[in-house]
Amino acid sequence: TKKLVSADCVVVADWRELITRDDIDGVIIATPPASHFEIASNFIEAGFPVLIEKPLTMDIEEAEGLLAIADKSNATVMVDHIHLFHPAYRMLKQRAKSHGDIRKLFGRAGNWGPFRNDTPLLWDWGAHDVALCLDLMGALPDRVHAKKIGSRKIEDGFGETVSIEIAFQGGATGDIEISNLKDAKERMLRVEWVDTALIYDDVGYSPLIYESRSDVGGVAEISTTPIDVKDDLPLNIVIRDFSESIRSGVRQLDDLNLGVNVVRVLDRLQTSLTNESVVTM
Repeated sequence: TKKLVSADCVVVADWRELITRDDIDGVIIATPPASHFEIASNFIEAGFPVLIEKPLTMDIEEAEGLLAIADKSNATVMVDHIHLFHPAYRMLKQRAKSHGDIRKLFGRAGNWGPFRNDTPLLWDWGAHDVALCLDLMGALPDRVHAKKIGSRKIEDGFGETVSIEIAFQGGATGDIEISNLKDAKERMLRVEWVDTALIYDDVGYSPLIYESRSDVGGVAEISTTPIDVKDDLPLNIVIRDFSESIRSGVRQLDDLNLGVNVVRVLDRLQTSLTNESVVTM
């Protein structure tokens, strides 16, 4: 372990050894999701600001429990849905306000792996897409549907491809496909209005593209314009935001509330995937 960190980094065998220390400003939890509740609840109750890797938990009661503990403790708790901190997504969200009601969300995401024994694809890759959709719409969907459209056993584990459909009040819909069986990494979210769209593409030639559609003489024409965004890593931004929250002493629970709702939607999607049915929220 010492070879992975700088010489002046203190490494302990058990996180519980850190609970009573008074020289720690904040805690970042990047452990398997099943351990998030136990670790986070102890640090929150001890008064530490906490940043938790996604998904917040894999159990809705645990997620709601963390929110209750944080509320009671007057604590700052953030959840690292990393794409929400991408400069291109933040600009997309800002520009979306001037376009009116969103009509459709279209997402594609995946890579070859990872194949995790402790976190199913839906909760691993799907947490990002659900967080993006909920953050943009500012509301929970009315109903959700998840369907497995491909799977196979491979040497490193089990791979699958899952389609996700979500429907919001007012008619907006989301169509998302996630997979850990892709030959190359993909992370794209297309946000559509009547004749315009904004496209967030984490691995494309431009991370943010504006698209407009028009009818010229009965022929549909599409023009695309790359949008310049700040060159900064999302991980740097989330760490800075967390650090600033600690320095300012301003309580931050917006990310936690969203994190709980992401778990709530993933829980319903899991039920849909298991029962092969549309599930209402």
